[in-house]
Amino acid sequence: MTKAKIFFQTAGSQVLAELTKMPYPNEAVLQKALADAPEVIAGFTTTSDEPIRLLLIKKEMTLPAADNTGTLRIDHLYADASGIPVLVEVKRSTDTRLRREVVAQMLDYAANAAQEWPADVIRNALEKRAGPDRSVDELLEEQGISMSADVLISTITDNLTSGKIRMMFIADEIPESLRRIIEFLNIQMSPAEVLGVEVPQYVGKEGTAYVPTLVGRTAAARSKKITASGGQPWDRDLFLDSARARCTDKEYQIIVELLDQVLAAHGKVVWGQGSQPGFGAWYNVDGQQLGLWNLRAPGETANSHGRIEFRFSDLVKTRGFDCVDSAAAELEQIAGAHDRIKALREAGLKGWPSIYLSELAHDHAALPHLLAAIDLLAGTQ
Repeated sequence: MTKAKIFFQTAGSQVLAELTKMPYPNEAVLQKALADAPEVIAGFTTTSDEPIRLLLIKKEMTLPAADNTGTLRIDHLYADASGIPVLVEVKRSTDTRLRREVVAQMLDYAANAAQEWPADVIRNALEKRAGPDRSVDELLEEQGISMSADVLISTITDNLTSGKIRMMFIADEIPESLRRIIEFLNIQMSPAEVLGVEVPQYVGKEGTAYVPTLVGRTAAARSKKITASGGQPWDRDLFLDSARARCTDKEYQIIVELLDQVLAAHGKVVWGQGSQPGFGAWYNVDGQQLGLWNLRAPGETANSHGRIEFRFSDLVKTRGFDCVDSAAAELEQIAGAHDRIKALREAGLKGWPSIYLSELAHDHAALPHLLAAIDLLAGTQ
């Protein structure tokens, strides 16, 4: 069989370079190419006509199987510039599993991701990706992601909880049977997306070219997802309207008081963009803007609880261990949170602890401790 070829002309040359389509010697070659250059598959969505950046969070991201029979391992976990998690499974066309088995694996990952990848897991992966010499915010800036770290991480976890994810099957050639499954699932699943990308390699003396082609973006899927979407960034009015509908009266009063606290401290509210209503609270501390905590109102799903999240793992670096530990000691006085905050302190304050709105609403002494913790972190106490 004649092998497919492509030709290109280098700048300043009159000679056409010939590249021949070649199989990948092993799966690792394709995986490395995608990790090093995510733009090969970036921009592929069901609805968008504009390129969308991808940020690699981690290669071989793990999570336990639901039946405790072992460990699942997704090839690549990305997030796009709008905070949508992108789960990528890579297979060569010669792999006989590139049909129903790989679809079952992907759905298994998606079903367990929200529970097994909370905010602190995502943050830890990004911190390792950033390395010891730069912050996650610096990594995002280098990668062209306009969100701050805390807003991006909160948006990712909100989208995982609501099922707003993109599942992508990558191969040098996608068989017709898998193509039909991808197209069917992408029409039926919402707000999730299911796409495939064929990435054959063409090799020649001048180098290697990767030529991606999208699978699954049918007219029917595009129309359905455009109709079902309509998401937008939250603002104060939208947020409070949503919170009033989803919270108890006491929880709503606490949210309003916390919003007012940020403004009274001359802080800044950074509104989220996920399906779960939320914002980040930023303060001017010793001349620098620091995100101290996030608030998430309950989402539409049953397991989407309203909560306040403290960025302890970041704040230890900027505010110092003693300051953060003092704030944690205040939070430890909240009855419903006592055990997990105590465990977090014993573990060296590594994490992103949550205080749930229900805990504050059921304990009249809880809110003063939470406000005292915020004052300690903001340097206003």
